[in-house]
Amino acid sequence: MTDADFSSVPTPSTSTSTPPTPTQDTIVVGYVFGPKKMKTMGSVMIQTAEATARVATNYGCDVSIISADSSAMDTAMHTEITPTPPTTAALDAPHQPQPPTSPTPIHFHHFPPKSVMYTPHHSIDNSDTASTQSSSASSTGCCSSSLGSSISITDLTPHPGSSPTTGQGIQKVKFVPLNLDLPLEGQHGGRFDCILHKLTEDLLLVSTSPSPPPPPVLKSIERLERLELYCLKNKKCNLICPPRNVRTLMSRASIARILAGSLLHLRAPGLHFSAPLHAVVRTPSDVEAFRARGSGHYLGYPIIAKPLDAAGTASSHKMTVVLRAEGMGSLTLPCLLQEYENHGGVLFKVYVLGGNVRVFSRPSLPDLTAGKVYERDKVDFDSQKPYPGIEDFGVSGGRGGGQPQRKPRMLTISEVKPIADDIRRTVGLDLFG
Repeated sequence: MTDADFSSVPTPSTSTSTPPTPTQDTIVVGYVFGPKKMKTMGSVMIQTAEATARVATNYGCDVSIISADSSAMDTAMHTEITPTPPTTAALDAPHQPQPPTSPTPIHFHHFPPKSVMYTPHHSIDNSDTASTQSSSASSTGCCSSSLGSSISITDLTPHPGSSPTTGQGIQKVKFVPLNLDLPLEGQHGGRFDCILHKLTEDLLLVSTSPSPPPPPVLKSIERLERLELYCLKNKKCNLICPPRNVRTLMSRASIARILAGSLLHLRAPGLHFSAPLHAVVRTPSDVEAFRARGSGHYLGYPIIAKPLDAAGTASSHKMTVVLRAEGMGSLTLPCLLQEYENHGGVLFKVYVLGGNVRVFSRPSLPDLTAGKVYERDKVDFDSQKPYPGIEDFGVSGGRGGGQPQRKPRMLTISEVKPIADDIRRTVGLDLFG
């Protein structure tokens, strides 16, 4: 399938600066994710509630969370959140919310209006210099595009149209689930100030389908076009971000090409930017050709192999560190082969929201010696689970896969922001990781 199959709708603006309608006192945020993400939204909302409770404790502001189901709306019931940090057990316990008979939106009251920020892991904020330390949390992987448990609440300032009946200085924000199989105009009053989405399953189908597209792909195209058409007709609705822009990042091969070309021209005083060398192997003959080149190939062992699908499937997180040529034969194809970069057992997860950048340290893969003869051919791992340690590679001693091998260097926001800004401009996204 080509871009022409998904180009019948002009690209809407990616700006997130348009204020909500000044005559309304509630900011309405619609959200629509794939089936997997929608099933976990109850858990996400509970974690958000716990985070706002911690904000109340740390910053001395009153926070209440209101369930906007019919009974709560009828009785105007306000469920207060006691500003006590939740226990570790409460955070770690799995939550299996019962599916409601109808979607239940949740909205938040924040007062007084002031800017606060909650970051549950070691974070680099917008100060000029910050020290980074490895978080004790297990790795969430190096290719994730979701914000996970890193919740930011900032600049919740009421607009001039705030209703005096809700109390001076109170801004209501309501999150409502959307169904793209139905017209958006008939859902929750049909007026949304902002729409958040993560439609990786639909985007993956559209990106990888042959032409002409089969019925399931046509359904995905219809869902994506319905979203973009709504935002074209409703100019004050901010779509974060246009699906066609996200579609570019569904392939790791595409991401690698974008980074290689973008970072090549990036300049900052005293800094050098580069992307890892890479190659794409699609067939067994490609693998044999790669192996035949041996030491003459620009990619030497160890190398890391990643599925071409960057998201949307469980297999997209299954990766392999290939330690020698014998490990190439069992790779799942097609895949991206990438230069293995030693980085002290620590990676930095970067989250971008418009012009704001946040960085969190995570345990990562251990340092490996180029050209060393390892006992094993390869090491498989899941990037959404804790990484393997140095012992998993058949090497005794050392640290990695959960503990940094050397003290992480100082990292400043000025070093990270040029990369984030460049990627943001190149791919046309305002929210990504």
